[in-house]
Amino acid sequence: MHLSVVIVTYNNQKTITSCLKSVIAENPQQVIVVDNASSDKTLNLVSEKFPSVDLIKNTSNLGYAKGNNIGISAALIHNPDYVLVLNPDTTLKPSVISKLVNCATSLNNEGVFGPKILNSQDKIWSIGGDLDKKRYSAKLIGLNTQDTNTKQTNECDFISGTCMLLPKKMLDTSIRFFEPYFLYYEDVEFCQRLKKLGYPSICTTSAQIVHYESSSTSLASIKNYYLARNHLLFVVRNAPFRVKLREGLRLPKTIWEHYRNKDFYGLKGIKDYLFAKFGKYAK
Repeated sequence: MHLSVVIVTYNNQKTITSCLKSVIAENPQQVIVVDNASSDKTLNLVSEKFPSVDLIKNTSNLGYAKGNNIGISAALIHNPDYVLVLNPDTTLKPSVISKLVNCATSLNNEGVFGPKILNSQDKIWSIGGDLDKKRYSAKLIGLNTQDTNTKQTNECDFISGTCMLLPKKMLDTSIRFFEPYFLYYEDVEFCQRLKKLGYPSICTTSAQIVHYESSSTSLASIKNYYLARNHLLFVVRNAPFRVKLREGLRLPKTIWEHYRNKDFYGLKGIKDYLFAKFGKYAK
């Protein structure tokens, strides 16, 4: 079995060392780090401490979606059986990879597979994701709830791009992360597109990782920008007509809600969507 791990970094000097140590302890055949022009010590830490890692250096911040597409393309050169997409602000608990692979194998390697994700306080961050069928907004299942250590395997609407195992069958499709999203919702669309081909999203809670959220996003409010803009883009690209119509009619109310909450990043996200400005946030 050949398994490649793809990690996209952007100014992750605080977490990349512990992340890579936990990954290498799992003995994958290949680890690829795609760096989006970090300005901190991320590159030096990777090249000096982890010489076996394949390091791809982008000259600008290309975003999570394009960074992962670049990493997946590099991995496919070696014809892997699996690619594990992983955030740099995570650490793997023991045997995560083998547990994910075992789950995938038991289901004929048909689907996208993810672990239980805990936060730094050992509360659940995600056990998969749900899609609100009324508004086509995405939410993480179990967010900030106590971990009951229940071992289960559940089908859900999407697996968070924080950690997803992609069998070769998924990689043989033409579906990749949609790059104009830049950050947020690209994983939701990726899973939904595969679901339309008959490939489900599966979370197995016996596999666990820890996620130290937002180490690569300097301003948390920028997240509101991406969520507001990309939700509208996701709806237009993926939702049924009735949902598109409802969200279009609801847009004045959505704008008012952002204004009332003084969420000016969210307002800019809506504005940029309306003017078809995608990719990286720009002032």
